[in-house]
Amino acid sequence: MKARITKSNSDIILSVGMIVKNEEKGLNKCLTALKRLLDAVPSELIIVDTGSADKTVEIAKRFTSHVHHFDWVGSFSAARNVSLEHSRGEWFMYIDADDILDNDISEMVEFFNDERERRRYNSATYMTQDYTVPDGSEWIKFTQFRIVKRFPGLKFVHTIHEEFSDMPHPQKNFKTFAHHWGYAFESEEAREAKRQRNLTALNKELGKNPGDLRIAAHIWQELFDEEKAAHFSSMLTTARKQPDNPYAMGVFFRNISQLYDAGEHEKVISSIDEFIKPLKGKPKNMFCLDLYVLRALTLFKQGKPEEAKEAYEAYFRLYKEYIAGNLSPLGVGIVPITYSEPEKYAAAKAAYDELLWKLNGGSQNNLSLSAGTSMNVAVASVGSGTAENAPDFSDVCENDRNAVLAAIQNNTDITEVIRDIKGDKLSRIIEKLAQDIHDLPQKALGYNEQFFFTGVKNLLFGVTLYERAVTQAGRLPWHERSVLYRNFARYAALYTANVYNPELLNETDLDTLPQTHRFGFFMGAAQKELDAGNKSGYIAELKKALTSCEGMADIIKLFIEEL
Repeated sequence: MKARITKSNSDIILSVGMIVKNEEKGLNKCLTALKRLLDAVPSELIIVDTGSADKTVEIAKRFTSHVHHFDWVGSFSAARNVSLEHSRGEWFMYIDADDILDNDISEMVEFFNDERERRRYNSATYMTQDYTVPDGSEWIKFTQFRIVKRFPGLKFVHTIHEEFSDMPHPQKNFKTFAHHWGYAFESEEAREAKRQRNLTALNKELGKNPGDLRIAAHIWQELFDEEKAAHFSSMLTTARKQPDNPYAMGVFFRNISQLYDAGEHEKVISSIDEFIKPLKGKPKNMFCLDLYVLRALTLFKQGKPEEAKEAYEAYFRLYKEYIAGNLSPLGVGIVPITYSEPEKYAAAKAAYDELLWKLNGGSQNNLSLSAGTSMNVAVASVGSGTAENAPDFSDVCENDRNAVLAAIQNNTDITEVIRDIKGDKLSRIIEKLAQDIHDLPQKALGYNEQFFFTGVKNLLFGVTLYERAVTQAGRLPWHERSVLYRNFARYAALYTANVYNPELLNETDLDTLPQTHRFGFFMGAAQKELDAGNKSGYIAELKKALTSCEGMADIIKLFIEEL
């Protein structure tokens, strides 16, 4: 069934669609959590029941008058398309009855209530924390492609593991997440029943479409461990015959991760090169986020720190593309992409900073390279922060960390708190807080800037705080993101001007400085040109910064565009 897209009702921004059957056990909890979003945004909820014999429909009607019946025809897409057909909102989002939106939905609420932000994007994702045991102690966290701006021809495709027919760019990537309990089975019988349900539908679809890598990938996920190797070998053979198939990328990526776990370092690097080469220097797929980090980790293990540094920097550039919504999700599904998460970005940044420290003369014995050591851990992101790839913050004093956190949260003077903390430890504390505080960008914007200007160490605190906040700027509405960028540029310029002797600092020596300090130098030079009324000089300095500070490209481009 092809969905008929009706004209958007200007009073409805978001339509949320669900399909349900015999969901009375968890539906009330799901809809209660969802109601907070529906109450905060002009919206509607459309529920399609496919034949419930319990109290599912009764519960659904407590939350919405838009409850429809659909006779099950063996296709999840057909049922989803009914909810899409009845939707009237500017945007459409779908969830399942075993999805529970997290308490913090502020990012979604701000986005959907900000018309300027909505105009900038055509689709959006959110994160799912997929629990694998009933007590919630183990999970896998990954990106879900479930929100799109409605357009003519939009429909759901595939009979099982359905998806939108298109997820057009640019794409907003929410850090908001849902708790998903659909695979936290309370018994082996329940697990096996769902496995057989999925395999029956998938094998039927594969029979109609032999060689379909998407279907084969989902079958692979349902197989027992002893069955996976032979099936994957067949998938890899098919993928090599169909290198342009978007799901071939997922197969190649899984193969690379298996080589990494087996310690086949040379094959890892050659396979990554083979993967990236056809992209002709334009890696626009989300798989490349994890690939570049994996490449960096492998090169470091091979004793090639300079090449590992380049791989990390390629990842940072690509992460900017991800934040801007320019990466394709095509093929994602065989493995979760985890280095799209801000926490994993912070881990990679920590590893990169330690790598720079080593290259500048530090001892290798003290280098943890905390972005990850096992690809099984790196791509799965399993657990509650105790995995072996968690950043090593053992040198961070808990009392110092708590004192800095209290100052930020209570908006109090930081001077006495950081007086006896060495600069490198201060950076590590803020790095730790960047992982602990979900709303770090908002906290940075709300912190009283007068506390930054009572000494060089205070300026260092301000620069470091804003640098970490900038990495999570995608959580902010555009107008707040602009303020965050401008404040960071201002503090970086002030810090550089106060730390370095201006008579010795010149452009030819800048490559010896950390990127943030180079950025501060050019921002200071640009501001002097602007203060003198020289707009062409201002733009010239910004363009120099763009060349020298690729990691700050989004910030610099904002300044150029807004002139």
